[in-house]
Amino acid sequence: MTNNISFNVFSNLGYTSNNPYQEPINKSQLDAQNSILRISDEKFNLNINLPHLQADLIDRTPNDPLNFKDVASFDMNIKNGILSLKDAELSSLVKNLLKKETDLIKDINFNFQPGNNAEVNLQVKKVLKFNIKINGKLSAQPVNNMVRFTPNKISVNKIPIQGLLKLFKLEIGELVKVGNPNGSFFTSGDSIYFGPTKFVENPKINGEIHDVRTGLGTISILLGKDSANYQNTPLYGSNNYLRLRGGNVDFNGFNLQDADVALLDGTPNDPFDIENDPSQKVISKGRVAIPEEFIATALKQKAGSGSLKNMQFTMPNGVGKLKASMWGFLPISLNLHFSKSSTGELKVTPAKGRVLGFIPLPNSLLRDTLKKETEGKIDGNGVTVDLGKLADLQTPNGIKNVETNNGQLILYM
Repeated sequence: MTNNISFNVFSNLGYTSNNPYQEPINKSQLDAQNSILRISDEKFNLNINLPHLQADLIDRTPNDPLNFKDVASFDMNIKNGILSLKDAELSSLVKNLLKKETDLIKDINFNFQPGNNAEVNLQVKKVLKFNIKINGKLSAQPVNNMVRFTPNKISVNKIPIQGLLKLFKLEIGELVKVGNPNGSFFTSGDSIYFGPTKFVENPKINGEIHDVRTGLGTISILLGKDSANYQNTPLYGSNNYLRLRGGNVDFNGFNLQDADVALLDGTPNDPFDIENDPSQKVISKGRVAIPEEFIATALKQKAGSGSLKNMQFTMPNGVGKLKASMWGFLPISLNLHFSKSSTGELKVTPAKGRVLGFIPLPNSLLRDTLKKETEGKIDGNGVTVDLGKLADLQTPNGIKNVETNNGQLILYM
């Protein structure tokens, strides 16, 4: 504390430090194509279609791993992106936002049509209840990073009033005053403005809006350099994917450090829903810590078609412990040791096999059984495991090293 005070005194006199203190930064790069981003809280559920996205994820708590599923734990700085929303979901979201900003508007509904045309229906209550219908055009407003909706037809309780407004030189911003220019939705002058990057608090989204396009029931916000003519760029042969690079991230139970990880959609005929769609994982770089729960699940789902049934796996003290029923009735237990094979694959070596807890099993029998269960190959006293078959996990550059820790298998690519 004394050193900090001393430095502050000198800095006020114009001196600077060669090594000023800097907050640690934990940043990961997110690339997505034809994917779905789900954001929700207790008041709304928002599904954002991502035809394309390039963004930096900045950890709000950089001393801990970035938790990809906890959207409150990071900020999203979008470099390039196309974000598409359905009008019904946008209506529900804006409705919740307006509750915090005004009690004038009781209901709002957007209806998008091709050609940047839109219809907005407002229910306004100021002593009496009014239904306001506005038709107009949408455009990007880069100067304040908003989307602008400019009316060309306005009716109140089905009575056209556009001519009346012109007669009295009134504009929509005077007819319906909502919000302020720093908010996510406001009226000003002849237009209504809304800011897609301000719609949700978590994650905090930053990005430069440069264009907007509408279709039937949808609106697409174009950020950075992306345009409506964006062309798909396949990754490992897939058009639907999500890719994370760099940083220290907890993702789907894995801990990834300085890694390059891609999830490829297993249902390529519709957008990639990472929460519900099966995926193939490709890890080409970095340190990956895999929890014992994932290994146990993989053994249950992918193995077990041979002589071993009811497999249970744990990894205390860095040694795998497997319990199972051989041929469905003989209880056995054995240790599994993990290492790297000479060909850069994961090698599993069985040891200390027992039947009924005390009858030894020969290692050759354990090795042959493990080979059949994992569809692996014999490698000396162990078996090389095909992670693609066992866990839909590809390592195109091979494994450089293998470690174990309490409850974790750690792979270095």
